[in-house]
Amino acid sequence: MEDPVQHQLEAFNNRDIDAFMEAFADDATVENGGGEEMMSGSEQIRAFYRNVFENSPNLHCDIVNRTTVGDWVIDEEQLQGLKAEGFPEEAHAMVAYAVEDGHITFARMYS
Repeated sequence: MEDPVQHQLEAFNNRDIDAFMEAFADDATVENGGGEEMMSGSEQIRAFYRNVFENSPNLHCDIVNRTTVGDWVIDEEQLQGLKAEGFPEEAHAMVAYAVEDGHITFARMYS
């Protein structure tokens, strides 16, 4: 995949779980801004985002700014319409993605 970060963003905004998961490596890890693991592996990531997509009909993320340095992509995001326990419905956030072999292998979310 040429640009997995853009691919997952478009799938996120379309709430398409299968397309979203195409962007992630099977052993990808997602952490919060404090470095605590939130999800690890495609099964956990799929389960979390399937729930988000099913329960968030107005979900949308806009990229405010994107920076790429080597294998890292850092997005400044404006998120709205999120329905997930423990998360705000709207957020201004930064997400750092590590990309290897055309897949996202790691993501850390700061908000």
